[in-house]
Amino acid sequence: MANKKYEFTTPILYLAFNRLDLVKRTFAQIQKVKPTKVFIACDGPRTEKEKGETDGVRKWILENINWECEVKTLFRKKNLGCRLASNGAIDWFFKSVKEGIVLEDDDLANESFFKFCEEMLEKYRNEKKVMSISGYNFIRNLRIKESYYFSKYFECWGFALWKRSWERQDLYVKKYLKLKESGELKKYISNPIERILWNKRVKNILNGKVSSWSYCFYLSHILNNGLCITPRVNLIKNIGFSANSTHTKENIVDGKFLDLPSESLSFPLIHPKKVELNKKFSFMWFLKDLTRVFLKKILLIKK
Repeated sequence: MANKKYEFTTPILYLAFNRLDLVKRTFAQIQKVKPTKVFIACDGPRTEKEKGETDGVRKWILENINWECEVKTLFRKKNLGCRLASNGAIDWFFKSVKEGIVLEDDDLANESFFKFCEEMLEKYRNEKKVMSISGYNFIRNLRIKESYYFSKYFECWGFALWKRSWERQDLYVKKYLKLKESGELKKYISNPIERILWNKRVKNILNGKVSSWSYCFYLSHILNNGLCITPRVNLIKNIGFSANSTHTKENIVDGKFLDLPSESLSFPLIHPKKVELNKKFSFMWFLKDLTRVFLKKILLIKK
């Protein structure tokens, strides 16, 4: 009797905009796994000239879904901006599914990323304190035998999650503001330096200087004592570093800290014995990110 053909049944949401050169590279990784459900979301053009680029991206993606699958699209006519468009796309995604993978057009995923997400979504489906699965890990050379660890920090460059987790998303940081006002924020963010960083980030979110939705979901992990599964090796290479990028501007600091190669994760996976925060690696993550932020400030002052 012939073996049943393997099907990748985990739904994938692919977020794109106007960068066809990146789409051709990153969507190729999705083509390899041939998911049975594909959701494509694209923000609208900002100008009439840009409409040609966004239309070209949409046309190319649809023409290159060359396997049998269910396809749903959210092609916006008007531009909402990264924050509202991406957040709204994930809202739309979870109206149809209970769990899935989210990739943006600059997330070049290692092939092992997809299997990793698939296994983690199933294993921790009912573990409420586990909120997400990241593909990106910027702490290099982790010497651990386990295939992943539990972090308090969410990474948005290639991730998977459940609808139950996304329901905790707080796009307007209402819980943070309430905790800050009541003085209870220290219970969730005990490090005073980290509180200063978050106060600045929240201020920039509210005044529109930060156009990303991901800080809000990142914060929802911290304020709900949620955990993010982080692989031992980096499974996502961000290929979007350029002067024209919204969030990944080309600069020497981010290039050194964030522009990392991807690696393959070995299977079968070796699981941690307990579902609990790895304080050591979370602190290492915080120190590295703090160093990156500090060096970028120096770079801006010098300029």
